[in-house]
Amino acid sequence: MNPFPIILNIRDKKFLVIGGGKVATEKIKRLLIFTKNITILSPDLTSELKEIVDKEHLTYISQKYAPELISDYDIIIVAVNDIELQKKIYQYAKKITSYVTL
Repeated sequence: MNPFPIILNIRDKKFLVIGGGKVATEKIKRLLIFTKNITILSPDLTSELKEIVDKEHLTYISQKYAPELISDYDIIIVAVNDIELQKKIYQYAKKITSYVTL
C-alpha cells in the first residue's frame, strides 16, 4: 500500500475502530494523539489495547461486527485480518454514506 498524507478536520468526529489486535492497537495509539472520541468494536482485545481502553476511558463494544453497529460513526477504521469481513464492511459503508474509500 502506498501511503497518502491527508489532513482532516476531525473535531467532533466519532471514530470506530473495528478490530482488537496488533494493527488496531497501533492505529488507536496514533489516533489518541488527536482525539479520544474512539470506540473499539471487537470480541477480543490485546492486553496492550485493553490497558489503553482502561487508561484513556475509550468506549469498547465487546462483540463481533454487525452492520447496525457502524452507522453512528463519522470515520471507520477496519483493522481485521479477514478479507471477506473487510469487503462486507466496505460494501455496507458504501450503502450508508456518499463518501467511502479504502
